[in-house]
Amino acid sequence: MMRAATVLIVVAMLASAAFAEVRTSKAGAVSVDIPSAWKVEANKNEVLAAESADKSVGLMFWVVDKSDAKEAIKLLDKALEGKVTAAKWGKPAEANINGMKGIKNVGTAKVAGKDAFVMLAIVGPTPTKKGVIVFGAIEQSKLNEHKAELSNIFDSLKPVK
Repeated sequence: MMRAATVLIVVAMLASAAFAEVRTSKAGAVSVDIPSAWKVEANKNEVLAAESADKSVGLMFWVVDKSDAKEAIKLLDKALEGKVTAAKWGKPAEANINGMKGIKNVGTAKVAGKDAFVMLAIVGPTPTKKGVIVFGAIEQSKLNEHKAELSNIFDSLKPVK
């Protein structure tokens, strides 16, 4: 029974990885795997935004000059103004995503009027000496449904050699 469960978990992980697309920032020399079914938009300012097919998860990856990180956070606050409300953050903690170090924080908020878990991380340096700002929000009622998928996405964020 335990072996069958382990096999199912491995198959599920491989299936989710098989249906992901690698998105690469040349300026930041980092990549992240986003599920193929997700809506993804990238712009010239090195911002990649992704939304799950059921619209319950939103992620943003933003490559910034390290010296511009504080300014980028201000721009992020402005971009999220009115969309993310009643945010309550926990205590910041150290982050280490595939060798890129920095800080992260998690909390709760209202997104489009729904209760959500939110996450913010600022990590770096990338191979091009940039920083990466990661912001995510997920409807609280959908966390278990997307937990493994989100773990795969965050584990896939890595420097490109």
